[in-house]
Amino acid sequence: MAHNIYTIGHSSHDLITFFSILKRYNIEEIIDIRRSPRSNHNPNFNIDQLKEKCLLKYSFQGDILGGRRRRRKSLDNLNNGLIDSDSHAYADHMQRNEFKKCVNDLVLSSQSSSSVVLMCSENNPEQCHRLLLADYLCHVHHIHVIHILFNGETCEHQLNPLARLDEKNNTCIYPSISLI
Repeated sequence: MAHNIYTIGHSSHDLITFFSILKRYNIEEIIDIRRSPRSNHNPNFNIDQLKEKCLLKYSFQGDILGGRRRRRKSLDNLNNGLIDSDSHAYADHMQRNEFKKCVNDLVLSSQSSSSVVLMCSENNPEQCHRLLLADYLCHVHHIHVIHILFNGETCEHQLNPLARLDEKNNTCIYPSISLI
């Protein structure tokens, strides 16, 4: 059965505003998917501060689910539809077994919680690896992903038109489009 998972970027919010936005959506758990859970611009979102002041269940999974990855040459052209090198590298990372296992565990645990949010730092989900992770959740796990925007409003995740379900490997890929 499909259920919702939210995403959010903490951006420049203070903690009070951030938690009040999450409260609106009855969020019970924050899963931190930043590769480096520290911020020079917003130190109140450093991992130690969040663990100390978080009003919700908090876990860090940025080591596996975080962005800023290197391309995997062994995958050849699997994700060549993505022109942006950071996006391409993250899509390559999504093919790893450790990534798939982590997402499977995330989906299983999210079924027992009324609301889970995947948190990164980037304000705009369209400029963040959350977008690719959302494609993966939608395609592979049939999860309804909702992005919480800076102003607290939400938008439903729209699949990247290049995203394809690779049924053989049960993953999401981004092949280049053939014009022929």
